[in-house]
Amino acid sequence: MFIIIIIFITVIYLLTLPSAIGLGDSGLLAGAAASLGVPHPPGFPSYVLLGHLFTALPWGSVASRLGLISVFSSLGTIWIVMRLAGLPAALFLAFSYSFWSQAVNVETYALTNLVIMALSILALGEKPKWWVIGGIGLIGGIGVGLSPIIIAVIPSLLFISLKRSHFLRLVKSACVAVVIAAATYSYLPIRAAAHPFLNWSDPSTIDRFIKHVTGGGLSIATSTAVNGFTGSLAWYVDAWVRFGYLLFVNYLGIGLVIAGLGAYVLYKRDKTIFWFWILLVFTNVSLAGLYTSGNRDSWFVTSFIAGAVFLGEGMGRLGRIRGIRVIGVIGLVPLLVWFPAMRTRAESTFTTDYIHDLYRDLPQNALLLGGGETFNALTVYAHEALKLRQDVTPIDFTIFYGQEWYRNNMALSFPRTRESREEKAGSPIRSGMTVTVDMPKFADEMEFTRILEQFVAANSNRPVFVTGYLLRQPVYGGTMTPAYVPQKYRLGVRPIGLIGENIPWYLETNYQKAISLIRMEYALGLEMEGIQLLQDGNQTQAFDRFTRAGEVAPLYFDQNRLGEIIRSIQTATPSAVPKER
Repeated sequence: MFIIIIIFITVIYLLTLPSAIGLGDSGLLAGAAASLGVPHPPGFPSYVLLGHLFTALPWGSVASRLGLISVFSSLGTIWIVMRLAGLPAALFLAFSYSFWSQAVNVETYALTNLVIMALSILALGEKPKWWVIGGIGLIGGIGVGLSPIIIAVIPSLLFISLKRSHFLRLVKSACVAVVIAAATYSYLPIRAAAHPFLNWSDPSTIDRFIKHVTGGGLSIATSTAVNGFTGSLAWYVDAWVRFGYLLFVNYLGIGLVIAGLGAYVLYKRDKTIFWFWILLVFTNVSLAGLYTSGNRDSWFVTSFIAGAVFLGEGMGRLGRIRGIRVIGVIGLVPLLVWFPAMRTRAESTFTTDYIHDLYRDLPQNALLLGGGETFNALTVYAHEALKLRQDVTPIDFTIFYGQEWYRNNMALSFPRTRESREEKAGSPIRSGMTVTVDMPKFADEMEFTRILEQFVAANSNRPVFVTGYLLRQPVYGGTMTPAYVPQKYRLGVRPIGLIGENIPWYLETNYQKAISLIRMEYALGLEMEGIQLLQDGNQTQAFDRFTRAGEVAPLYFDQNRLGEIIRSIQTATPSAVPKER
């Protein structure tokens, strides 16, 4: 029966596996795996190395191949949950939103959670055999190279080892894990020394390596870490509130009641195992509350898996009550609820459309300047995984402005001598790039603009295009001044088409934000096209573009925004547009 269920779940996962890359860090991780690059802190070396092997599979897109890592990892987790909590609970977990979302996503969470569950089931065993000690060390060492959420299982492992007098076993396992983790993380400085295109913070020195693996170097304007421990009580409370909401959504209300019953049953039956899972949940959510991360919603999946153990206990108790015969099929309820959303996501191509719209019609040797996580991740994916338009150089100028390592790596990755080498090799010719600009002092809001203008002047031999993010989003916190305010050069945004209609729905807040920014960029492209048409006197076509901009991003482009545009055009060229509209 278990084999049949696993096959059934596999088929459902493959039917909902997207061929296009997802949002968040997916593009960055896929680009790193495809090119053996160095992604953002802490580097995820275990995932990059394993992912590189999967990119060689002769099937599907790069995104689909890497998605298989999450599929297989999730199936392994489901198999463990089946053993611990029974079939109905495993089914319920398999098709709950957050677990399913990561099961078909190019991310580290599914594999990390498999490691956590594998460590848990080994630690809960009664006999400390040598292969258990080695297994915990090996799996734990690999897990350290995946995601920081692996930390969540450490207090539970320590608790169970002390409770069962297996502390010496844990120490031996930890020694093995340290050796494996050290060997895995040696990838980062070795690869960084070669200066690949994706070489976040260039951890080729001891100082930069330590900073990288501890989460530093993510801020665009300072040397402090965006991802790091905050000590904020408000953020900590907010994490628990958000966790409670997502727990209710994932367990569809009724599942939460059953899990509560199961927790009581398990507490009465085996308090040690009960506190093992409770400690895992508490540590997991507390880390999400103490550590700032844009992917916080995905961190909670670890706790949802632990909750499936309680869910199984509750289902088992209800299943023994006379007259209740439907408890076994409750695990299929999430499948019916979430399948339409997951299928729509699988069929969506909006990230691929966005990438091609960015690159469409760009002239030879163009420099594409943008900013923000979405632009960075998707252009890295296009450059390193898709090998799209290798003559075009995408640059996240918010990082260029704030981080010296990014400028230095650009200089080493694209030296002026490369043109002659590529001519000899018959590769697409890419002109060299100069990155010498004033060192930023973060002294005033116009500094970003001045440095961008310097960069453009130094690379006047290459056409430059700026995305909407730089034209609208501020680079400094607490200010509304856009990152880039055109001064000496009139750098335009190439008009881009209307965003596709097949935009998937996401529960995660960071994915919702990414979609909002993509919509804003499309609306901005239409707006700029409309402004040019107004200046040329083509009023009908101009207002058509403005109408479409309002449909794409109503929160960004509304009647107030249209009024501002008309007034600015009237002031500059009074005869270009009518006085009243």
